[in-house]
Amino acid sequence: MTLEEEKEKSTHSHRLEIRRIWLDRFLLAILIGLAGLIGNFIFEGYKSDLAKTQFLLESRLEALKDIRVSFSKLIPHAYAELTRRGSAQSRANDQAYRQDVNEFMHTINRWGFLFTDAFTHELTHHAWLHQAIAGPDIELAIEHWGFLMDTVQAFDASTRRALNVEVLGTPPETKVDRFRLRLWRSEDVLVKGAAEVFRDNFSKWQQERKTK
Repeated sequence: MTLEEEKEKSTHSHRLEIRRIWLDRFLLAILIGLAGLIGNFIFEGYKSDLAKTQFLLESRLEALKDIRVSFSKLIPHAYAELTRRGSAQSRANDQAYRQDVNEFMHTINRWGFLFTDAFTHELTHHAWLHQAIAGPDIELAIEHWGFLMDTVQAFDASTRRALNVEVLGTPPETKVDRFRLRLWRSEDVLVKGAAEVFRDNFSKWQQERKTK
């Protein structure tokens, strides 16, 4: 092979090497660009999921506040039923009581889609209890007051569990040391009425008091 041929071969090899280097760099740039696009896509998806989660948690917290405020309006009515039964003031209270019970039920329905069915079903039982008291079939007596106060504690515990589990993500309570309502099927309540839910849970409360 002549010197000229050697030079030509060397030049050709050099050009091929340069082309290979540029091709490698081009492919590397493409890979880096793709990695950046994929990483950005994943990051944006994560940000979007995080924003959705934060919005849901904030909405649940706002809902729990609204639910608790709405429920708190029912207790003074129940106390008035106990102390003013049969009076003109009691009849005026009945109407306001029923309005606030309906508002409480409306509040549950407005926010219920944010929570589990079990939680909203339990809240509805509290509405049924007060619906029964505001109606003509339940006449509060002194012995009912302790039961009513324990249902208030049960409501408080239920909303706190929802706050812990469905908002803060902490494990549920394992020990139950307070009264919990016996939950009915909705279709049974439609047939038997809210007053039977009240009587059944009052009976449950009395039995549990005897065993303590």
